[in-house]
Amino acid sequence: METKGTKITFRLAAKEVELLNAKVGQTRVGKSEFIRRAILGMPIHSATDHQMVSELKRLGALMKHQYPKHSNWLDHEKKDYWQLMSRLNALASRLQENILKGQ
Repeated sequence: METKGTKITFRLAAKEVELLNAKVGQTRVGKSEFIRRAILGMPIHSATDHQMVSELKRLGALMKHQYPKHSNWLDHEKKDYWQLMSRLNALASRLQENILKGQ
C-alpha cells in the first residue's frame, strides 16, 4: 500500500457531517480510514460484528459451565447440548473468519 502523504480537504453540509459521523460511529475505524475504505471499495465492518463474535464466545463459555457433570441427562439430551455448543462455536469462528477476510 502506498504511503499516505497528500491531505485532501472538502466541505460537507451539516446533515452530511452528521451522517458521516453516525456511520463512522458504527465502525471501529476513524473518519479518514472510513472514507479511504469507502473510496477503495474495501470492507467496512461494523463494531457490531466484533461484538457479536465476543458475545457468541461468551455464551458458549457460559453454556459450557451449565453442563451438569453428574446428572441424569439422557444420552440424546447430552448429544443435543454438545451439538448446540458445536454450532455456537462454529458460528463464532465463521463470523470471525469473515471479518478477517473482509467479507
